[in-house]
Amino acid sequence: MKHIVLAIALAASFTSAASAAPLTDLSGGQTGRIEFISITPLSMWSYARRNMTGTKQVVVYGDLLMPKNTTGKVPALVLSHGSSGVSPYAYEVWARQMNAAGVAVL
Repeated sequence: MKHIVLAIALAASFTSAASAAPLTDLSGGQTGRIEFISITPLSMWSYARRNMTGTKQVVVYGDLLMPKNTTGKVPALVLSHGSSGVSPYAYEVWARQMNAAGVAVL
């Protein structure tokens, strides 16, 4: 049951609409849902050639989970879901373990 609730919460968090102003840096110490501006290039070839003609900006987000009892800078890991989408596995195995080791996870 715990896994089902966590899966629903994760799916809802990743499918909700953007609500905060996108950030350009994290100097304010923000955690939780972080939104920022990214781009969607027309193709991987135009991106590789740095041809930004027709490129659209989009707001994307992730959830920043900081380790407890840390001060100052900490190492960070950007965790991406697999082809099956967001699952409790991402939190249960990776985020929780990395946070316990003192690593921030986005």
